[in-house]
Amino acid sequence: MRRKTLLVVICVMTALLLLAGCSKEKKQKGIEGTWVLFEEYDKDGTRVSPDELKEIGISEKYEIKGTKAVYTCEMKGASKPIEFDLDMEVLGDNKYCFKMAGKIVFPADEVILDGDLLTYEVGTVEDNNYMKMVFKRQ
Repeated sequence: MRRKTLLVVICVMTALLLLAGCSKEKKQKGIEGTWVLFEEYDKDGTRVSPDELKEIGISEKYEIKGTKAVYTCEMKGASKPIEFDLDMEVLGDNKYCFKMAGKIVFPADEVILDGDLLTYEVGTVEDNNYMKMVFKRQ
């Protein structure tokens, strides 16, 4: 009888340990890594898909490590990629700010991390130059 009880307790504990490792919640990986432009939205909400971005010939990415980032943009017709270094400031609540030379904000006042997506908005609707940029973790 004692042996059966011990066996049942061991089985229950093993099952609990296995279930604890199967959580469906997303674990926040942080902002470090390589982020590639995935899609864009214009002021009317029209989506530019990954295939359309490829057709247009635009490729953008951020490589982030610690408080530093490297921005790279490749475009059709450009002889070489545009690349520059950025400093990253943590604003809290998964929000960040990138700055060139420690002073000039680029690309927006607020970059938002949501799981494997990094988004920001540039321009204003009033000036007809608004775009929402969505980057995906590579």
